[in-house]
Amino acid sequence: MPSQTDQYFPPEDNQIEVQYMSNAEVRVIPSIWGHGAGGPGRNPVDTKFIDDNLKELLAS
Repeated sequence: MPSQTDQYFPPEDNQIEVQYMSNAEVRVIPSIWGHGAGGPGRNPVDTKFIDDNLKELLAS
């Protein structure tokens, strides 16, 4: 999952890549923390977003 503000791996790159994968989608972390978004223990809101989406994926 890319962060909406990641300048190393912008979400637009993932949108291109996912076109070549079956049953795939891009879910963008709505974070101001750029490349560091989702880092363990850094931001509880980012962590919850990631955890919720991973739980949904694993339940499918």
